[in-house]
Parts: sequence; structure tokens; C-alpha cells
Amino acid sequence: VAEADEEAPGGFLADRTTHTNALRTMLTLSACGPSGAAGNLVLSWDSSVVNLYTAPTGGTALEQFIKPFSGFNGTNLYVEGIAPGSNTLSWSYSGQSDCVDIIKTTVLKVESIEASSTVADNSPQFFEGHKPWPFDNTKSPPPDKHLVIFFKDMVDSSLNVQDFDVELKAHVLSEDISEEHFDESWVRESGPSSGDFDRTDTFEVKYQNPKEGGVYHFEFRLGFDGEIASEANVVLPLSGAEVDGIVSADIARANTFAATVVSNYSWFARQNPLNGIKWFVTDGRGDYLGRPDNSATPTVWAYNQVRTASSTFGMGAVATWKGTPVRVAKLSNFMVGYGAKKIGVNPVFAWMSQVIGTFNDSAASKSWDAGWAVAGGADYHTTVSVLVVDIWDEADEKNRKLWPNPNTAANYVAPNSFWDPDNQFTSPGFLYMSSP
Repeated sequence: VAEADEEAPGGFLADRTTHTNALRTMLTLSACGPSGAAGNLVLSWDSSVVNLYTAPTGGTALEQFIKPFSGFNGTNLYVEGIAPGSNTLSWSYSGQSDCVDIIKTTVLKVESIEASSTVADNSPQFFEGHKPWPFDNTKSPPPDKHLVIFFKDMVDSSLNVQDFDVELKAHVLSEDISEEHFDESWVRESGPSSGDFDRTDTFEVKYQNPKEGGVYHFEFRLGFDGEIASEANVVLPLSGAEVDGIVSADIARANTFAATVVSNYSWFARQNPLNGIKWFVTDGRGDYLGRPDNSATPTVWAYNQVRTASSTFGMGAVATWKGTPVRVAKLSNFMVGYGAKKIGVNPVFAWMSQVIGTFNDSAASKSWDAGWAVAGGADYHTTVSVLVVDIWDEADEKNRKLWPNPNTAANYVAPNSFWDPDNQFTSPGFLYMSSP
């Protein structure tokens, strides 16, 4: 030992119980003094915090390290952290009690990542550190762990998304450690390219002003070699995919259906409620069914169930129509209203709307009226753009929670191929009737 009572600052070690790939840290031991001096060199440590080995990998942890001073020419040992906390490695000479060198080491781990926001529905959420936290959009119930922020809580009366922050904090053990000692970093590992960090090089950061729905997956690292990242999920749950193209194509199908009906049924027959039920109600022929989706921007099943209290066949989903989340039932109201007008149903028989299509709440009636108006010559794009914003204000909680989906539905099938409402989406069956 070169001099008495010397303490070196040492360094930081990764906790191998969580950082399973972290490298051991080499410790070089040497001693100088009179040749042939008696006594032993002794290394001591807290075995509840660190283990020592004679090799960088493998082997058995040392229980003690004592060597005669005489003939000692130095050696390397390898230190491995096994629990968060501080430890002193004491290198002493038994022949002189005040001749001790001390190295202080600290074993670190991220205990948890805290995700919070003043606008979140379930803030805060804690994610155990150094382990994966995947988010499976199809898991329901319950969904994978996440912080959730709903669309209804973030928009003004014109459905413009307002600014907000998500706070992300790494809780690091030992708690007295400063971020100045590390090369820590935050990244958005996946999710929409919307919003940004205020900074990425400290334990506590803000992710600011995301404007797009989706699953934001964040990762934090202290900067150790072989470190397992700590993760967190922030979910702005998307509604079903955009269906405007499908509805537009269905208008052409409805025109074909109406032309066939008009050519084969008298005006009086077209007013018959029994025919209306046959065309628009039996076997769900007046309903859009299933969950419109796109694998690039999947909806979150836990917040967008296809099933309803009265039906298990897939009438309960929320789609995106002209950029606004809308219950698929309102698409059904619109299309049946369009078809009814096109086949010449007399407005006096407006009561038929109570049995054709889905139940007529205010939003359903407005959707029906919009379909009727477009069939009568109103511009589709203008009418629907106004409709979807109008009925969003009257929508239920489920509808209003979901964020608009930017991508078009990619899971559409014709009604005769529809069998899986969780993974498929289809149009009303009357649009495909060859012989109404």
C-alpha cells in the first residue's frame, strides 16, 4: 500500500440482477514496500452489494482475498454489482493498521419510470425499470400497462388539439445520485412522429405537444454497456381507420341497388314496411359491421370494442369518417337514409326510420337526414364534413375518447366474406343484393 488512509472516488457499477449483459469492472491491485516485509494484504468489501471475481466472465465469486505481502506482484480482480447501494473496497496491510486505501463504488439501477400528465385519465403510471413493456393493441381486457390521454380532453370546440406535456421521470437507485455523472438518454422508440422532448439528457424530461393519436413507446438508458433499457407506454388511443373511401364506393353500390329496386317494384311496393325490413333490417343488411383497421395505425381494442350490450356481432366500433371519430352505427343510418331516398320512399313515411337502420337518437337522425340529403343532390363531401363534427359533440364517451386515425381501412371485405368482427370490416348487405 503506497500511503496511509487514501480514499479514491471509484465509480458506478450496473446492477447485474437487472443488467444481465453488463460487463464486470476491472480492479487493479498493487502494493509497494520493503522487500520481504511480513504481514498480509487484505481486500474487504460488502458482499451484499458487490461480488468480486478473478476473471471478467464466469467463475465463482470470491469469499475473501488475502495475500502475503512478500512476493505479491499485483493482480487484477473484476467487480460486479448485485444490489443498489454504496460500497467501499478496502485494501489494507495487516502489518500497519493505518495503512489503508479505500475505493468507493456505487451500484445503480432504474427502479421505475414514472409517466404522468395533468390531462391523462390514469396518471401517474409506474413502469418497473430495466424490463420490456410491450403494448399489444389487441389485448382486451385488460390492456397492457400504459398512461392514457383521451381525445375529448385535449380538443377545443372545433376539435383542434391543444398543447400539453407528458412528464417522464427515471427513479434511480441510489437516490442521492446526480444525473451529472452519467450519459443518460431518452428516446421515442416507436410511435407517431409528433411532439418532441424538451431535453433528453437528464432523469426527468417532458414530452411536449403531440398532436396525433397512437402508442408512444419511450426508452431511457443510464449509458452503461450492456444496459437493458427502461421503458414506458403513453397511449393516445386511435379510433378505427378512415372509411371515407369505403362509404364513397358504397354510394355507387347504393345507386345500383336503388335502380334495381325501382325497376322491379311499384311505387306502392316500395312504401311497404315489410319490403323495407327485408332490404334494410333482416340479417343486419342495413348495418356496417366490424372494426375498420390498418396495421400501420391500429386501433386499441380495449377502447374500441366491436361488441355492444345488445349485439355480439360487431356493431359497436368507432371508425374515422372524414377525419373525425364516428360510431359505425351512424354510417349505417346515413347509408340506409341514402338508400331509402333513392328507392323513392315517401317522406310522409319518415316513421320507417324507426325500424330501418339503428336506433334513432339525435345523432342517428342527423346521419339519416344527411344520407337522405345527399341522395337528393346535396354534395357528399360538404354534407358529411359538417355532419361528423356536429354529431361528435353528441357522441358517447367511448366515441369521444378516441383519436382520429390518419390511415384508410385495410381490412375491408364484402359482406359474404365477413365472419370476424374483431379483424374485418364490411358494408351493409343490401348494397350487395343482386336480386333485392
